[in-house]
Amino acid sequence: MSEVRIEIIVPSDITQPPKTTKTRPRLRPNYPRARTGCLTCRRRKKKCDEKKPICSGCSRNKIPCQWPEKKADAQPPSTAPPITTSSDSPDQNQPAEARLGIVRVSRSDRACTLTPQSSLLLSHYLCETGMVLGTQPIQRNSFITHIAPLAYADDLLMHSVLALSGTHLAYRKGSDSCVQTATLQHYSTAISGLRTSFTTFKSGNVQETVKLLLVLLVVCHYEILSGERTGVVFNHLRACRSLIVSIFPTLNSSFIDTLPDQEKTALSVCLELYAYIMTTNTLTSYGTITNGGLPYDDFLFSLDSLSGYSSFGTMFGGCHSLFELIPQIAQFASARMDEEKVGLEHMSPKLQELHDKLETSIRLWTLPKLKPPCTETAEEWIERTVAAEVLRDGLFIYLASTSSGSVVSDKALLDRIQFHIDVMSHNLRRLTLPRVCANLMWPIIIAGSCVVKEAQRTLISRALKHSYFPMKHTFTACELLEKLWENPAPEAFGPYGLHLIEKTGFWLPVI
Repeated sequence: MSEVRIEIIVPSDITQPPKTTKTRPRLRPNYPRARTGCLTCRRRKKKCDEKKPICSGCSRNKIPCQWPEKKADAQPPSTAPPITTSSDSPDQNQPAEARLGIVRVSRSDRACTLTPQSSLLLSHYLCETGMVLGTQPIQRNSFITHIAPLAYADDLLMHSVLALSGTHLAYRKGSDSCVQTATLQHYSTAISGLRTSFTTFKSGNVQETVKLLLVLLVVCHYEILSGERTGVVFNHLRACRSLIVSIFPTLNSSFIDTLPDQEKTALSVCLELYAYIMTTNTLTSYGTITNGGLPYDDFLFSLDSLSGYSSFGTMFGGCHSLFELIPQIAQFASARMDEEKVGLEHMSPKLQELHDKLETSIRLWTLPKLKPPCTETAEEWIERTVAAEVLRDGLFIYLASTSSGSVVSDKALLDRIQFHIDVMSHNLRRLTLPRVCANLMWPIIIAGSCVVKEAQRTLISRALKHSYFPMKHTFTACELLEKLWENPAPEAFGPYGLHLIEKTGFWLPVI
């Protein structure tokens, strides 16, 4: 049998105990090992000429050259980095970690040292990816204030966070193979870790359930941001729902109050992320989610039950009462299709009553003010109000375009849809604060599926390709809409048209 040799590489600054067995003498370089070179050369155990900003070795091998940060005053070690969430305005010129009070943890067995690019992915998550995913300012953005600290203490979560950051960064950097390779390593490690965890998972363990749920939801974000179009994300969502259902009978207010603060917050973050992904991935109304083993659970229809959590609002941004109308309209649309199948050309009186009730709910909704101690400027309030109007118009379009069944041919109805498209286009041009746009992909896709004017189609294509959020899934959304616009069939319009595109195998997960 052949001999298998396993070599364990230990960082050079860790002293090894003396060995009692006789070994071959180790050949050492005939120059003193420098400890002031770049981090990349140190990890590769290569000599560094210390040329800045890029040393000769990294330049020659075309790899990122990373240098250690200047050491700050010594601080006691910490395995659970603190988060600063005070309302004081931090220095915006500081890095995200400094503004948030996140202390880097440097341990050889941590996920953030898996590859030479891992520390870069962590910094990118804190400064870029985590910042653009939520609608709230940095002090109330759960991707930064809650998920990041938990990841420092949980390698499995850290791997999923770094994979999410990597797919964002890889798209921005284009053909950077080092970032792409590192991203896939973290992703595969996260998936492998999830499989292992599920083999030993015991239903009813709330702490373990919340831990796995959060990892799965971050992986869902990875799948969506990577532009994946085969529907893999729905497999993860089914697993998420199974975990939620396993503890949901105990999810009453008295039980939640008994949970430790960190666990309580993590659970609220998970429920909001799951609810947001479920509602915004309701695009077609014709079985995409429900036939895929993802029924609409009761709490999706009344998100007020989540609003009491301090972390709530990262995704919904105060508009949760509008978002919870999406699955309700989807069920209305499904009922309208059932009536069409039995030969009803127009809505039945019962369905007309439901339509009018939904339309009234959309029209009468008002954006709530932030609850103390949260505050916002007059400009921020205006931006949030305009963004909410974009969502409101998206709901009007969704309801109107599904009220006729598979084909929208009534001129008055088409004119009404066009009116809301025009208003939405105007409001989108008014928005200047990127974070308030973070949850507007759903209304843009719904409106885009109903656009017939060439100028507006060009505007939407340009907006998706050059948005505030340069991510692959925005290009995927643009490809889907262009594919829909190329189809001259009368059915290739609105949510039903999106349904026809999905039947060809082209899925569009939304975040």
